[in-house]
Amino acid sequence: MKNIKYLLPLALLFIYSSLAQSNMIQEIASVTSILKSIENNTLRPVPSVSWTGLDERQAYHVQKRLVSALQEKGEHIVGFKAGLTRAGAAQKFELNSAITGVLFASAEIKDLSSLSLTGSHRLMIEQELAFLLAADINHKIPDIASLKGHFSHLTYALEFPDLGFASRPNGFDIIANNAVNRFFYRGDWQAIADNVDNLKVKLLCDNRQVNTGHSSDVMEGQWQTLLWMVNALQAQGYALKKGHILITGNLGDLIPAQMCRYNADFSELGQLQFSITP
Repeated sequence: MKNIKYLLPLALLFIYSSLAQSNMIQEIASVTSILKSIENNTLRPVPSVSWTGLDERQAYHVQKRLVSALQEKGEHIVGFKAGLTRAGAAQKFELNSAITGVLFASAEIKDLSSLSLTGSHRLMIEQELAFLLAADINHKIPDIASLKGHFSHLTYALEFPDLGFASRPNGFDIIANNAVNRFFYRGDWQAIADNVDNLKVKLLCDNRQVNTGHSSDVMEGQWQTLLWMVNALQAQGYALKKGHILITGNLGDLIPAQMCRYNADFSELGQLQFSITP
């Protein structure tokens, strides 16, 4: 009996070590396959197909490894995005909460007069709001009142995620693939108005309305979403720096990109016309 008492902890330690090693191997394999798909512009892999135990924590580990690998290749972080922030959106992908991803400089569109579908697999359009970080954040923010002083400006934004996966993904696969951001665009920075949760948006495609939304669509409002974002990102080990852009999630529906002339209306924040071409 004494031997059993001493052997049991050793057995549990062995099992835990073996599981940790297995997860590490899966993480590296997932990052390798995602990097390959990015380099070759192929459909994104679905890690959960072979990694049956993939969960949210492990998915963010994959994302973090992927981001580090891309930084080593010269990518530069300019901000972060939230995804699946609308009520019920996360649950559709078997998640309990919204997700975050990293925005790279190479994904930012400076001139959005036209955007080609060439090279995309399943390009989508999201109308969002973007906020400018005015000061570094290096500690947990307890409430919205404490948060507001860290942001100086906002503007409208369009994000273009590419949902081209090799098979149907769950939420963990989307997290691992850095929330599938392909491109994003932002307008000119403006002072943050008091009515940030009272803005209406709409999107016209060749004068046909394809989306309508409200700035309060995300979580419990824009500031609550930002509060969740900054604390979640810090928990994942990201540094939040002055000048970073934070976009807070889709307003209205996720719209498949198609060839037409678009008019994106963001109420008093402004309007934007652009074309999607072949």
